[in-house]
Amino acid sequence: MKVTRKKMGRRKVAKSAAPASRRVPKGPSQKKQPSILGRARKYFDHNAFEETAELILNHLNDETDFSGSELLEFYRLLSFSLPPLGRFPEAEQFAVKGLEIDPDDGDFYFVIAYAEYILKDYDKCIKAAQKYRELLLLAGKEQVAAKWLSHDRYHLLLNFLGSAYQSRRESDSAVRAYNDSILLRPDHCHPYINLANLYLSRRDLASAAEVIERGLKKCSQVQELRILKKSLEKRTTVSACMIVRNEEEFLPQCLHSIRDWVDEIILVDTGSTDRTMEIAASYGAKVFQQPWQGDFSQHRNFSIAQATGDWIFIIDADEEFVEDDLALLRRAVAQDRFRLVSITVYNMNRATGECTSFLPSFRLFRRDAGYNYEGIVHNQLNFPPGEPALRAGIRLKHYGYSLSPEKMKQKMARSRELLERQLAERPDDPYVHFNYAQLLRGMGEELEAKTARLILKHASRATDLSAADMPARTNTYLMSLHQQITTHIYLKNYEEAEKLCFRALKVKGDYLDPILSLGHIYTRLNQFDRAEEYYRKYLDVQSTYDESQEITNLILLYLRARHVAYYGLATISQLKGEEIRAIEYYEKIVKEHGPYLDTFLKLARIHLDRHEYKEARSYIDRELAQHPNSDLAYIYLAEYYGGTNDRAEAENCVVRSLEITKGMPEVFERAGCFYARILDFNSAINLFNELLKIKPDYDHGRRLLARAYYDGGLYSDSLRPLNKYLESNPNDADALIDAGNCYFKTGDYHNAESLYNRALATSLPPAAVFRNLGLTKMHLNRADEALELLNRYRSVAPGDTEIELAIGALYRHKQDYSTAIIHYEKFLSERPENIEGLLGISECYFHQGHVDSALIGYERILKLDPDNKLAGERIKGLTEQPAIT
Repeated sequence: MKVTRKKMGRRKVAKSAAPASRRVPKGPSQKKQPSILGRARKYFDHNAFEETAELILNHLNDETDFSGSELLEFYRLLSFSLPPLGRFPEAEQFAVKGLEIDPDDGDFYFVIAYAEYILKDYDKCIKAAQKYRELLLLAGKEQVAAKWLSHDRYHLLLNFLGSAYQSRRESDSAVRAYNDSILLRPDHCHPYINLANLYLSRRDLASAAEVIERGLKKCSQVQELRILKKSLEKRTTVSACMIVRNEEEFLPQCLHSIRDWVDEIILVDTGSTDRTMEIAASYGAKVFQQPWQGDFSQHRNFSIAQATGDWIFIIDADEEFVEDDLALLRRAVAQDRFRLVSITVYNMNRATGECTSFLPSFRLFRRDAGYNYEGIVHNQLNFPPGEPALRAGIRLKHYGYSLSPEKMKQKMARSRELLERQLAERPDDPYVHFNYAQLLRGMGEELEAKTARLILKHASRATDLSAADMPARTNTYLMSLHQQITTHIYLKNYEEAEKLCFRALKVKGDYLDPILSLGHIYTRLNQFDRAEEYYRKYLDVQSTYDESQEITNLILLYLRARHVAYYGLATISQLKGEEIRAIEYYEKIVKEHGPYLDTFLKLARIHLDRHEYKEARSYIDRELAQHPNSDLAYIYLAEYYGGTNDRAEAENCVVRSLEITKGMPEVFERAGCFYARILDFNSAINLFNELLKIKPDYDHGRRLLARAYYDGGLYSDSLRPLNKYLESNPNDADALIDAGNCYFKTGDYHNAESLYNRALATSLPPAAVFRNLGLTKMHLNRADEALELLNRYRSVAPGDTEIELAIGALYRHKQDYSTAIIHYEKFLSERPENIEGLLGISECYFHQGHVDSALIGYERILKLDPDNKLAGERIKGLTEQPAIT
């Protein structure tokens, strides 16, 4: 059906001042109005829709900055700017927001009707269109012309309303809508085309001819109408040919997409035991039964032999014709220059609607050309060398890789059996080797090394054989090269994969698959600048790539993988510490593709690390909306609650995450850290032990476990994971210090000294090693060595006043009381009520004979600790006898 996708742009009326209902009210935001809304209107009036949308979206972060009437205008401009950019769901979202402000604004119903037609929700389309018509009658034409952007587009709404009715097979309603559209704009060609096609689908040739003639007289754009007229005069017929077996799951969708325009459906059934034949009969197919012969070409050729149409259209039960391309197909069969037509097949993920790969395919050809198929599996159309072909933009969607695991297993087993038979019969056919490698590559996500070697064997054989028959075998040559590339990446043979990418790009410079693969290869080689270069190159080439013009008959895996390139760029930005850039790339994924892998979690993680809790929460919520049992989302939510000081909710989320996790290491790690932070060391220890069961060689996990033991006072237990860690990291100064600390805490000063000395011998020893080794020497009664180390520590960490206490004690024991007092005073300036410091300085004054100063210190101690025996004895002695000199 022909739906006008013309730009929903500026109104075709003279520019004038906005009516009162749309003028900007005077107020706080008056000053910003001309710079934002004024500029947006100017862009919109010049059909600069991308600039319009970007400008408005950049200023809508805080909608409270604008009045209701301003927001209404912003939503209106966005609703009409986004559809020409292909952003229909967003357009509808802003239309809904507009209706929240003004429920009687027809513009927004217009956009919703259009968007829902494109999104194939015909019920919603019709409902919105009917509401628009009601409002139009109530508002009156003059008021609408002054207010609504859609006032001169009512004929477009009627056209896609008719298309929606037609899609629901409500033909009479569709006819009325198309005729109403023609009455409003007799020079607009699309409703004539749609109405003529509707009559043709009903085999009402006379009515179709009459509509075409009317359109030819009234319209200026008549090319498609002329094609329809020519097709009608020639009465070119099309036979859809297909072979089936147990296809009840997909067959209705397939037949529904073709029954209104093909002249006959030839269906060869090779032994169905389900409802396939019943379904085929209900769609008027001519059904032929033929026992399965283990040869797809034999059955395909039999189906062609039963056809009577001028043209043969080959389609499989798990495929769907894109009905929007009917005009392209009619044009193809109306021309006389080409007997062979190449169309586009998209391999689709049925669950997500995402295109997973694409290939041009010869599916439409004249019956009298006498072409046939060859090959018992993955059969190919056999036509004369050099036969010219028309490359048309006609599309088929293929869902055959969306089967249940059991059905996919059966399909693979059958294909493998036939391919191995074909390999025995045709050992030097490069296409057979390619198909065998392709089947092996698709057998599962996790390849075994043996299977990978087998893929490389057959893919390289396909490359060698096709290289000898270039350019006829260019497609096989390129695709088999990429099979080797992906397998070498899996085997971590990155240099070999890199060489093969450049071999492929030498033949076809815009071959998207090796361009993107080079980004992956260089990422894995930690050559991030080159990886970024090729990810960006992929984005540049892909932005101008038009698959409808692709003449090399090859499968493309990365036709629409911009989100994959953005993900690679985001990952590299994170590795480089460029968080803002990473956020930008991840947000591009969300904007252009929607949910992809762990993008929401990645964004949440970055915002949590930046303590941007509001932003983090929004992405956590979006992840949970997609995956309600996401263990990582719950552990991140726990971190969010921790950051917002809600410990109870944080712990609830940690518990929930642990309940639902299926061995996710990050969950155990972050849960363990949570319990360590709240001083529940037993729980932390248990979780870190679980982490190490999953990742037994995870060195960071060993460090976390050691820290939990240490902080829990289990110093000997802490040494076990630390020593294991040091086996693989013998020169990690921090770990050596931690191990030394464990020995220090247990009073094993000799082992502590040994480990601190090892830390001291590393290339860049941390300052703490001087401190800890100095304290150890102090306990070993090596005062001079201790002082040297502690003074070195003071020179690199002058802010640590705690160490002044130890230095003061060492000088006191050396009877250098004056120097000791200096250090005690520095310590007490920070810790004036520390009894050990007060006692140390008081003893220095006592031995210097400064009785008054000593007494002040001792009395201060007794106020803090009345039971301090030494202070009490000193006071008693000083008040009863002369001071010691």
